[in-house]
Amino acid sequence: MSATYQTIRYEPHPPIAEIVLDRPSHGNTFTPELLAELADATCQLATEDGIRAVVLRGEGKNFCFGADVDMFVDAGTTNRPRLLRDLATRFHNAITRLARIEVPVLGVAHGMTIGGGVALLAACDVVLVAASTTFRLAWTGIGLSMDGGSSSSLPRIIGPRRTLELLYTNRFFTAAEAQAWGFANWVVPDAELAARTAEIAGASRTRRRSRSGLASGSCPTASVDRSKRRWRTRPWRSSASSAPRTPTRAAAPFARSDARSTEDGSGRKQSEAHVPPRRAVGVADGVG
Repeated sequence: MSATYQTIRYEPHPPIAEIVLDRPSHGNTFTPELLAELADATCQLATEDGIRAVVLRGEGKNFCFGADVDMFVDAGTTNRPRLLRDLATRFHNAITRLARIEVPVLGVAHGMTIGGGVALLAACDVVLVAASTTFRLAWTGIGLSMDGGSSSSLPRIIGPRRTLELLYTNRFFTAAEAQAWGFANWVVPDAELAARTAEIAGASRTRRRSRSGLASGSCPTASVDRSKRRWRTRPWRSSASSAPRTPTRAAAPFARSDARSTEDGSGRKQSEAHVPPRRAVGVADGVG
């Protein structure tokens, strides 16, 4: 039985569970309550029987505007630092639990996706977006730093220089750009978003389990879980450089000793690991 929440909807229908951000009149912005409910829903997934894929989407005209900036204004200068710390802690907790779900997570975006909404998609395994979707990092525009693990996840997906460009310019980018950079796996016409979500996830109204898609059962759950953990815990380097790189400070906590070792000209050992593009993670070729 699905839990009852106030700001999200959690709907497990094996083999697929759906998590829906449900504050449409506020752009599905984050509040402490929403982030706590999101973390709780991801915990419940660990005890659900028969779940083989998760769909994360937003209700209404937009996927997510990130944090509710009005909260910071209303808090005043005295309480604002405490609110920021509390919100960041809750957000990181929710992101960590989302990333650790042992089955594939499909992020589905439409409308506008801003700040923390981008970080939320970056924590998903694969991403589907409507063609009219626009994105913006926005953190620097309101005097904040990146959060939700995005200082590590975004450079891994789209590259460090692209990430810095978007931070420094604070510009919008399109669904086509997101796909070209590897942030989105699929871009579809807006009218086809729901049908394509069901197809990729493997949902079916006429069968309990479909023969294709993320929930098809073609890959054992344990194998998917091990693959996800290995991918997310390896150090990374930019594909633009052939020289081995030391993981950045943001990525260093995720580094493991299973990285491949090589020797440079001085005989010193260096770690080298290459993270595959998002398109190659957990998706059968026949689906896309």
